[in-house]
Amino acid sequence: MSINFILPSEARAKLRISKSKEWAQKNEGSLVSNISNGKRSKVYLEHEINAIMAARASGWESGQIKELVTKLEAQRKEILNSALAVCTCVYKDA
Repeated sequence: MSINFILPSEARAKLRISKSKEWAQKNEGSLVSNISNGKRSKVYLEHEINAIMAARASGWESGQIKELVTKLEAQRKEILNSALAVCTCVYKDA
């Protein structure tokens, strides 16, 4: 799986929400948290935003979306750790 980052402004545009709605949805658990990409830079994983959009388009209830967000954030750790393991192996072999 390739890892694609999108900026919060791009995520908001895809989801058609405002900054305040983004903040509120993150606090209520219906939107994944963003990832720090530097001192003052935040990003989202594109596939997570796409999954949330698909769930909403399919008519999922808020409780189902919150469960999806929890699962996506758990998967995030696995995906990023496996990508890091590959990078570490390549670096050690070089």
